Amino acid sequence: MMHSMGNHVVFDGACLKGAPKVQFENIFMVAADVPHDGFHKKPVEGYWSRGNKEIWGNKNKKANNFYEMLAKDTNGKPKGKIVVLHNGSDKALAFSSWWMNNERRLGQRG
Repeated sequence: MMHSMGNHVVFDGACLKGAPKVQFENIFMVAADVPHDGFHKKPVEGYWSRGNKEIWGNKNKKANNFYEMLAKDTNGKPKGKIVVLHNGSDKALAFSSWWMNNERRLGQRG
């Protein structure tokens, strides 16, 4: 289970260069402070600087690396799920959204 910025550390940090070498049956993302479109097929990837794109971009790649943390059965299918708990009234995530150029957070939208 990851809460708030813990989701950011794993999604935008640990999943940046590849899949972390850990496996979980289920992953719970509580009040996730990551972009709401990180798991979309075509996430928005517009950034005002190259450094921002490197850190915040490559959402599909990071989402795939994140997905690889789910333990697999003998057929290679995930044993569990990624569960997102969200609250549209979360004030801390509203501030984070504003701070991140009004990019909605997964913990707000689900």
